[in-house]
Amino acid sequence: LERHSDQVCAALKARLLHKRKADAVTEDFIPRTLYVSCSRSLIAGKYTVKSWHHGKPVYQKADQDGSDINVLIYYWDNRDGERFHGWWFSPREGSREAWAHNSSNLGREDLTVPTSGWMCPRDGEVDQTLKITTHEENEDTDGQKDTD
Repeated sequence: LERHSDQVCAALKARLLHKRKADAVTEDFIPRTLYVSCSRSLIAGKYTVKSWHHGKPVYQKADQDGSDINVLIYYWDNRDGERFHGWWFSPREGSREAWAHNSSNLGREDLTVPTSGWMCPRDGEVDQTLKITTHEENEDTDGQKDTD
């Protein structure tokens, strides 16, 4: 099972790096699953890398909870001004409809999604309940499920 998982990860990495097109490819980028906790159920959930946009990975919510609303986390560069620069939760890249915004991790080399500091709603205050991790909340730091 572990070998299969490594093969899937390698295939996904190769596909994502190919989709990055003209951008400088970062060979050491490892696509990770993101886990979003938030008081808004639309945003909360598990996200996997789907593609690239403006030189950074796009994450798609894996389980839409029976909803037909697509939920993405993506980065928008400063081509349209500072107001739009940053990371977004939205149904599609560049959508006028957005649920949260974060203006951290803007450097071209920084491919990581900000873990906190998200304004939700996008023009509101920082939502202290919106947190992003690379492990489920009920896992220990060694990656094992907490069964207690």
